[in-house]
Amino acid sequence: MIILKQYSAPEGFEVNLSILGHYNFYYPSKYIGFINKDTILEKISWIGFLGQVPFKVSANCIDSDAPQGRGDYSVVWIKSDRIHLLEE
Repeated sequence: MIILKQYSAPEGFEVNLSILGHYNFYYPSKYIGFINKDTILEKISWIGFLGQVPFKVSANCIDSDAPQGRGDYSVVWIKSDRIHLLEE
């Protein structure tokens, strides 16, 4: 996974969670999560989907009632028209 750029996300920022899909690729799901503390999001080099861009974030920085993968990080999706709300 190649990191393209880092952004600072504020507590309470809304993200879409991922779902594992065709060929074990990650896709944006219908589940919403919120960043639970100020943190760094890393834009990754994957192709966007349905107007959303993928980011890598520490798994313990997301609050959601939806099931999440296990591991140190999660892939979340942000609508491309909301990226300007993040700090570079």
